[in-house]
Amino acid sequence: MDALLAALDDALARTPVDARVSTAGGLVLGHGTLRIVRNAVALDSDFLRSHPRALFQCLHNRLR
Repeated sequence: MDALLAALDDALARTPVDARVSTAGGLVLGHGTLRIVRNAVALDSDFLRSHPRALFQCLHNRLR
């Protein structure tokens, strides 16, 4: 979990605040989206250390 949080922190540090990526489906992702995902992972990091396979379920529960 620490490696994932460090990778997300690194990605946030390298991503300009005004950067945007548009997907074919019209979704627009940017620095804010990455920050929200990072915070969601951090909130459940203690649980995820013991249950790493629950990452996507935790993200789904936090971000829906």
